Amino acid sequence: MIKIERKKLKNNHFYFLTERFNTGKGFKKIQVYLGKSVPTDLAPYYGTLFKKELVLLNEYQPKTKNIQNTLEREALERLEKYALQWKYFIAQRTEREKERIFRDFAIQFIFESNSIEGSKLSQEEVSRIVQKKYVKKSLPRREVQEVYNALEAMNMIRSGEFALNQKNIKILHQILTRDLGYTQGFRKVAVNVNNKNVLSPELIKKELQSLIEWYRKGKRKGNPFRNAIIFHNRFEYIHPFEDGNGRTGRMILLWMLFAHNYDVILFRKRNTRRYFRALDHGDEGRYTKLILYAVEAYKKTVKEIRERYEGGM
Repeated sequence: MIKIERKKLKNNHFYFLTERFNTGKGFKKIQVYLGKSVPTDLAPYYGTLFKKELVLLNEYQPKTKNIQNTLEREALERLEKYALQWKYFIAQRTEREKERIFRDFAIQFIFESNSIEGSKLSQEEVSRIVQKKYVKKSLPRREVQEVYNALEAMNMIRSGEFALNQKNIKILHQILTRDLGYTQGFRKVAVNVNNKNVLSPELIKKELQSLIEWYRKGKRKGNPFRNAIIFHNRFEYIHPFEDGNGRTGRMILLWMLFAHNYDVILFRKRNTRRYFRALDHGDEGRYTKLILYAVEAYKKTVKEIRERYEGGM
């Protein structure tokens, strides 16, 4: 975590902007001298510290060095640089600015995720619902309810109340599908999704628990972004609910990214066909297309947010 440290030397105080970098085998401390007092404008010092951390990232690449697939490894190396840019961007925002950024991101995320599932609301209409502004009575009540549900679910995963287990997954699904007429609990019937059969209902609990345990073990090794994307793919293949699997899976993915400080990603409605094709490849154990798609989506999301707010706060 980036922080300002005060050091005392011969009765004088000196200030440094510091960070600890995890090399994979231990931590290296990096710092930038601020002076005998903290400057009003810290941006140049953040920029210098960023460059120092980027050098270490390029040297060690602790989160990608064990990935055998060259395309995936190179993509995830790029991703870690985008994540570093995001870290330094968000570190320089005030708490009020952070809340505004995450509110606006929530609006985009809800709009895109619900649109993938067929919602016709515009982003402006979603924004008005989230910000509790006047909403036209002519809007489809079901789609308005979907926005309220998604906002409650996002608040849950950001609050620290969510933990990855079957009980909480069912609670998250219940929140996302409240008052929509969906069957609650794990499905008990076979379903066909995009002209293909998914996992048999009698295998859902066993396979979902196996997936959860795989993810928990993977947190200690491997790339956390890659693990989250593979979990997302396998969750959609298991298809534990009759309806609402896509929005539930994307919300769990977002929780995983929050947990590892990646924080944001937008799977756009306009790219739905590419997204679904990549999921299809993953169903066969070929995850590269989905990982490359997700890295590109993350890059664009971070770039758009930074361009919108840097210098405009």
